[in-house]
Amino acid sequence: MIENSPTDPQQNIRVRRPINFATEKSWGIELSADQEIANSLNLNGSANLFQSDTEGSFTPEGADTRIYDSRSENFRARMRIRWEIANGFNYQASLRYRGPNDTPQGTRSGMTMMDTGIAKDLMDGKAKISLNVRDVFNAQNFQNTVLTDGNPNTNYYSRSEYSWSSRSASLSFQYFFGRDDQQQGGGDRGGRGDY
Repeated sequence: MIENSPTDPQQNIRVRRPINFATEKSWGIELSADQEIANSLNLNGSANLFQSDTEGSFTPEGADTRIYDSRSENFRARMRIRWEIANGFNYQASLRYRGPNDTPQGTRSGMTMMDTGIAKDLMDGKAKISLNVRDVFNAQNFQNTVLTDGNPNTNYYSRSEYSWSSRSASLSFQYFFGRDDQQQGGGDRGGRGDY
């Protein structure tokens, strides 16, 4: 396991660098379901609940050994819906959630992500136009709080915010050369393809 470990080679100076200092063991349960609600509406999802135990230590040059142990309960889930609104007109949305968890140095906040898209077959299924929106709620970010540098004799606090990406939209047009409707699956008819 690699974490960004703060060190202090000089007084009041913190240098952050990744250090491979620990091992992690996880166990838990995963549930998944796939349901065809109607001929044109499909829903599938999964949920993962697990516990992770981390044990590690690090000895900076000229300093005492620092202990990095943690135990955290974690929850993650995802869901996807595919809907054929009309013949050749499809909608798809996916939602992902990662719950908050403890780290060897502090805590990490939860994160929710949602993508959505709509597509329309054109030219008897030989072409397709689609509109996609990534990170609909612009929420693909999380906060990382560091409460310890591994040394029980020092007080350390740091809070950072990370963002994987910002909300974006794209409009695309595809034309299928040398493929008939049956080969290309009718341009994702039934909403079973990703776009």
